Amino acid sequence: MFTLTAQDRHGVDDGEHIRRLTPKECWRLQGFTDEYFERAKAAGLSDTQLYKQAGNAVTVNVARAVGERIMREMEMGK
Repeated sequence: MFTLTAQDRHGVDDGEHIRRLTPKECWRLQGFTDEYFERAKAAGLSDTQLYKQAGNAVTVNVARAVGERIMREMEMGK
């Protein structure tokens, strides 16, 4: 992946419009593999449904961090 800089022009098509993320990019941001995305796409889901599924997902790293924090708080309360 390229490095973003202050002068970065990636994702900007004509100097004023920002490119929208693709459904696959959204799935990747949520930690899903391309294989999972391709299976969902092959099942005939529309891009709208693929975006919704990605948006309804909980990123594994976030869920883990929340769970670990709860466990620490519970241990401190004993």
